[in-house]
Amino acid sequence: RLGQWPYCAGRCRPQSGNSPGLLAVMLASGGLSQPPSVVASVAAICKVLVLVGLWAPCCSHMTVVEHARETPGFGIFLEALEKTNLADAFDGSGQNTLLAPTDAAFKALLAKWDITKGELLERPDLVSIVEYHIVKGTKLMNDGLYASQQVDTLSGDMITVTKVGGEVRINGVLVQYALECTDGVLEVLEDVLIPPASIMETLAPQGLTILAQALQQFARLQVMLSGPGPFTLFAPTNAAFEVFLARRNVTGDELSVLPDLKDLLEYHVIMGLALDSASMMDGGTAAMMNGDQLVFSKTVERIAMGGATLVIPDIDCSNGVLHVVDAVLLPPTTTSANLAP
Repeated sequence: RLGQWPYCAGRCRPQSGNSPGLLAVMLASGGLSQPPSVVASVAAICKVLVLVGLWAPCCSHMTVVEHARETPGFGIFLEALEKTNLADAFDGSGQNTLLAPTDAAFKALLAKWDITKGELLERPDLVSIVEYHIVKGTKLMNDGLYASQQVDTLSGDMITVTKVGGEVRINGVLVQYALECTDGVLEVLEDVLIPPASIMETLAPQGLTILAQALQQFARLQVMLSGPGPFTLFAPTNAAFEVFLARRNVTGDELSVLPDLKDLLEYHVIMGLALDSASMMDGGTAAMMNGDQLVFSKTVERIAMGGATLVIPDIDCSNGVLHVVDAVLLPPTTTSANLAP
């Protein structure tokens, strides 16, 4: 071990297209037997090259889970593996991939969801979250990846793996580096992957709590957006709703007093279609659930509709797609006149 960075006998495997360079020379010249100051320098170089994706350390005698345990920074994920008894999914007998978010990634998720680590570990969906980070029977190594591919996870849901140059992303999340082990690969992620959920289930984790609260006023809408779909939902941010409500002297707890709230919400829903942002054409229209047409404006820089701008596109859900917008969409029909600013 070089400092706190685990390597096995200094064996590093260069990513495709990269030259061994100085690091290989230092290791080949006996870097591991050098004085501590030299070893520390080699360790620092190894760590930097791994973090920038130029090198992937390999270990010929440790499994994926053993390597995670030996590497600092995976404590929360390891607790989740133990809590769900999924550490045994890696028995050393097959070729697997463990997608391991760092502790920093989990702390960011806890802050976003406003929960504690203990509450996370008691969630009923913890098993599906952890299973979504396990790929059995496939080693997702940089050298063998195409520009884009979909891969099954242990949860039964698929992940999308993309490769651009030397950068690999999973569902858009950056893979910081990869460790090759005896039974597969440990892929280190900068964010936690969340399994696809229904549109209704996705709102709160995305911080869209006012919209969720508004939809809960209408059982049919709530049940529908939890059902099979497909649907498209344009979801105003909490900030957008706060502006909308402030102009009407209404609080989030008073949503039910708004006239034509159901019509307003239905103007944010497309039924029978999961419309991704690539399919939104400049001047194109979409038939909304309330019967009105939503008109799109599209340039290289932005996509707009109904006075709102698309800020987070294409959040895939199990029953469709969710697009976050920066303003509440106002139906053009006269029945919603009382909702106008």
